[in-house]
Amino acid sequence: MYTKLIAHRGNMWGPIPKKENSPAYIKEAIQQGFDVEVDLWKIDRAFFLGHDKGKYKITEKWLYTYPSMTWFHCKNSAALEYCISYGLHCFWHQNDDYTLTSNGYIWTYPGKVVPECGVLVDKNLKMAPKSEIEFICSDYVGEIKKNVGS
Repeated sequence: MYTKLIAHRGNMWGPIPKKENSPAYIKEAIQQGFDVEVDLWKIDRAFFLGHDKGKYKITEKWLYTYPSMTWFHCKNSAALEYCISYGLHCFWHQNDDYTLTSNGYIWTYPGKVVPECGVLVDKNLKMAPKSEIEFICSDYVGEIKKNVGS
C-alpha cells in the first residue's frame, strides 16, 4: 500500500499548532511508526525547529537522532546548506509545484499531480486517495493508517 506515511510537523490526528515541530511531538509520531516532516532553521550556529520562525532550539546531535525517519524542510539557506553538506534528508521549497529532496524523491505541492517517486502533500487529507501513492505527508496519518491498514 504505502511505503511511508509522513506526519506533517508531527501531526497524526489533525493539526495541533501549539505542538507542531516540537521535539517531543516529533518523537511521539516516530514512536508511532511514522516518518516526520520537520521545519528546520539554522541561525548563526544554532538550530531551531518551527514553521514561521525558529521556535524550538535543538542541538546539532538531535538532527541525527532519527536519520531514516526525518524529512527536513529547510526554512533558510543555512539549514539547507548544512543538511546537504552532512547528508541529512532534506528539501527546500516555497510555492514550487515540485521540488526534489536530497534523497531523490519528488516533493509535491498540495493540489498538484503526484508523479512516481513523489510525495503527496495534503495537510487536510483524512482518507487515502483512490490511486496508489507511495508516500503521503498529512496532518492525519493516524487516520489514514487506521482506515487503510498501511
